[in-house]
Amino acid sequence: MKIRLIWKFIPIVIFISNWMPKKFSGYHVGTTVIIRPDYADDEGLIQHELTHVKQNIRTLGISGIRQYFDKNHKLNRECEAYAVQLQYVPQPQQDVMKKRFVNYIYSKYDLGMSKNYIRRRFFNYIEEIGKG
Repeated sequence: MKIRLIWKFIPIVIFISNWMPKKFSGYHVGTTVIIRPDYADDEGLIQHELTHVKQNIRTLGISGIRQYFDKNHKLNRECEAYAVQLQYVPQPQQDVMKKRFVNYIYSKYDLGMSKNYIRRRFFNYIEEIGKG
């Protein structure tokens, strides 16, 4: 178990466990984060899941519910989280990981969107996160 602070004052518990869908390395439920043991030290993945927790808190849970019936909203959630995760990738690996993250979004989330559309949206989030 680990604890991370979001917004510098809200403690979030991170459980290290395999209890999650097989296609994911990290998962969140509400304000709880679960990370597979093989990825326990992957700070980028942890921050990805903490981004989802922030999305849920800042919308009082509405974002977490909305993602199930609004695929564009789900895409936005994942693009933001992967853009945050990308900040923890060493610079020489960033181009490879950008492609990998687009492929993850395309293949793991059943969005029914083209890879080019997903890529454009993801790159917009990368730019926005970089400005912040």
